Amino acid sequence: MKSIRRYYLENLIIKNKKYIYGNILDIGGTKNSKNFFKSFLSKNCIINTLNTNPKTFPDILANIENYTNKEQIKYDSVTCFEVLEYIKDTKKFFQIIYRILKKESFFIFSVPFLHPMHGDFKQDLKRYTFSQLSYFLKKTKFKKYRIITMGSLGSVIYDILRVGFTYGSLKKKSILVYILISFKWLFLLIDIFTKEKSFFINTGYFVVAKK
Repeated sequence: MKSIRRYYLENLIIKNKKYIYGNILDIGGTKNSKNFFKSFLSKNCIINTLNTNPKTFPDILANIENYTNKEQIKYDSVTCFEVLEYIKDTKKFFQIIYRILKKESFFIFSVPFLHPMHGDFKQDLKRYTFSQLSYFLKKTKFKKYRIITMGSLGSVIYDILRVGFTYGSLKKKSILVYILISFKWLFLLIDIFTKEKSFFINTGYFVVAKK
């Protein structure tokens, strides 16, 4: 059962695909995410996934917080979707990203905001606000950046209900889940009518930053 947040995220990635090119490092990437990129990116792109979980078959088995990059590789694009909430040292993380990017290259990432705790709650450490993200981007000296809010009141309510009906439940496909899915259109409609409130009420942020 896909969240509305995931729906927005995938659309935003594709919409901003021009910033994802060349030699790419996908932090937290998996075999599945690589296949997703390949479905719409240029065949000339080189996608390198970095993950701590060997079961996800990453190209680089490492923790980005301890990534030494001994080869001194510089990337045209670095992507990092739904990972920053697991990072302990945010300042260090942004410094590492800045260091491994080429000049004039892009960092594209997303983070949750008004979103329930993840299933792997022991590693889910924090949520970020618009102001926090702006602070770290400026502090790291990114030239330009754009922070896009993801969804509004409707998607926040839908995704909370989705988690409430599924997490920790033995009946993943209860009647409540089917009812919620059938009314998904209504929550998307609420997002449209409450768009002006999205700065304060949203599921999270999608960011494009230029070094």
